[in-house]
Amino acid sequence: MRDEVYAKYLSGMRSMIAQIAAHHGPGVQMLAEAMVDPRLELVAMRVRGADGLIRSEILDVTNAANLRDQPGVEVLEQHTFTMGPLVLDADECMKYHVAEGRASSMDELARELDIAPNPPRIEANWSEELAGFLYSIRMFLMIGGILMTVIAFKTPGTGVPEALAVLCFVFFFAGQFLVGLAAWTEVLLFLGGIALILVEFFVMPGTLVAGVLGFLAVVAALFLSLQSFALPQNDFQDDVMTANLQSLLIAIGIVIVLAMAFSRLLPKIPFFNRLLLEGAPAGGSLATTATSERVTSPLVGRVGTTLTELRPAGRVEIDGEPYDVVASGGFHEVGVRVRVLEVQGNRIVVEPVSTSDAGLVAIHWLVFMLFCGLLLLIAEVFFVSFGVLGTAAAVLTVSSVFLAFEHGTGIGSSFLAAVLVLAPTAVVFALRILPSTPFGKRLILEGPSGKSTAQDAGLHACIGKRGQAITPLRPVGTIVIDGRRYDAMTRGEGLVTGDAVEVLRIELGQLVVKRVTDDAGAGLEAGSV
Repeated sequence: MRDEVYAKYLSGMRSMIAQIAAHHGPGVQMLAEAMVDPRLELVAMRVRGADGLIRSEILDVTNAANLRDQPGVEVLEQHTFTMGPLVLDADECMKYHVAEGRASSMDELARELDIAPNPPRIEANWSEELAGFLYSIRMFLMIGGILMTVIAFKTPGTGVPEALAVLCFVFFFAGQFLVGLAAWTEVLLFLGGIALILVEFFVMPGTLVAGVLGFLAVVAALFLSLQSFALPQNDFQDDVMTANLQSLLIAIGIVIVLAMAFSRLLPKIPFFNRLLLEGAPAGGSLATTATSERVTSPLVGRVGTTLTELRPAGRVEIDGEPYDVVASGGFHEVGVRVRVLEVQGNRIVVEPVSTSDAGLVAIHWLVFMLFCGLLLLIAEVFFVSFGVLGTAAAVLTVSSVFLAFEHGTGIGSSFLAAVLVLAPTAVVFALRILPSTPFGKRLILEGPSGKSTAQDAGLHACIGKRGQAITPLRPVGTIVIDGRRYDAMTRGEGLVTGDAVEVLRIELGQLVVKRVTDDAGAGLEAGSV
């Protein structure tokens, strides 16, 4: 299977190189293909044909043998290239017309290309170096973020592991975002997963639905941020996805090993042993549970009043006796009348008697918050806000779900289901339906018209004409000739806006130009722009 993938990869690269080198002639095209495909064996021949003409040919071994067997063909000279990726020196490049010239120094190259000596060099700036550094340590950042999150649950209240986890994940996604592998989709998916995990711990403890969905969302966000595609479209992308999956599994395995090591080492360290949560004494939990069941089982259905705030745990007075209880959803103030729903061991679950007693925000305002969040999610697709609209949409939708659980588990679950259904629907509406409407057409910029594309029938008529660069060419940019704009590229030199240029040839659907150094291009600006 690996050999088949490698062969298909070579075939694709060879086809692309052949397309690029085709305009230089069949001989150069064959040499370029041999530089990519080590399986290609070439022969350079000088032959005299039956017509008496002497010509040079570069063929593969099969076609070379067929040429030798033709009647009347005389081989004058023959050279077989070494198998493997083809490597040519400067003399061979000039001999086989692979290169247009040779230069022994940068000054000689500048004179050959008719450019200024000591051309500016394009060097990586600090942001590019930072992106490269963050990308090189991406797996360490991922492992560190997950490990610090695990430690945060073992040592709550200090804030140090939480801060380190946030920094690790921020730098991880920043590095992936700068190199183009991660987008706002992965970031929002990760934040949504974290929000669902928090809902599982603080709003809906014990249900596991939000926790499982949040865990899957976090894992999916981390995995998708390692690659620029969601599903593989070819064998190369399939290999990339397999490698990323292996890296993610190795990272999770390392986190598990390190977490087990920390769980054994931290209790023995003088400072950290005071931060760890202590387990219940042996037999104490069972004894408490048995006693609580005998005392609290008859409480089901009784009504009491909250003595403390339920967030969601607190104390309730029932028939003059205080009890430790847990609210079924949301927070409740002091003095709220609640009813006992169920008793599970020593855990008493209550809910407000009247829905008007529950919730800090009215339901109609929560619906309005959810509606505004969906509108901002749609607006994020069409307006450049650098993530501000998307962040506001996430805050509104998550807050509406969080506050809805204060009205009860049923209402909160309904809001959560609505978000899971309406959010993807809003994105689909924004990406597919809205652009086809009159309002959407006014919001979205139209693509370039076919009249100005590289396939224009009059493109070849520009060869030999002179124009002016209206953007920097490094080496690709835009020029204007006779009042019309064209995509163009130089032969390697950099041009600045306003330079006069002359069209040399057409290559890969673009005009190849050079700087005009004489005074003939001085008057182009008035007549071209």
